[in-house]
Amino acid sequence: MAAARELCVGKVQNHRLADGQRTNWGDLAVRIARLKCSEGGVNRYDAMGEEALSRSYMIKNFDPEEAHPARDREDLAVRSIKTIGCDRDEVAHAAEAWHRLTMPEILHMRRIKNILTPLQEVLDYLGKGAVRDDLSAWLALIPKLP
Repeated sequence: MAAARELCVGKVQNHRLADGQRTNWGDLAVRIARLKCSEGGVNRYDAMGEEALSRSYMIKNFDPEEAHPARDREDLAVRSIKTIGCDRDEVAHAAEAWHRLTMPEILHMRRIKNILTPLQEVLDYLGKGAVRDDLSAWLALIPKLP
């Protein structure tokens, strides 16, 4: 499945293809990321990181105002934060002393960072409100995470 996702990512980034074709490839990349998780190929954090990368690319590079499920900015922010599944203050506290964490804990922090990093490009596309404020607070943690 990794090869199929790589093919999709390559196609969505191929500027020689029409935008409609590219977004179809992007949709497929998102579905593959979710499928990899549901079939046990990757954990939910890695799958969400892959999904966030694909969706944030599509939001940034295609009309974000066009009604399209993969480009729903609020949905991406909410799903990403929900997938993290931790309290932001807990993550901030752990990030302050990440050098003292165990390797599995450091890996968990790294996975959170992998989910959050692509969302930096989405923040400016979110309207004012609770979702934007919450995402902004989460994004402020990125420099502190391993």
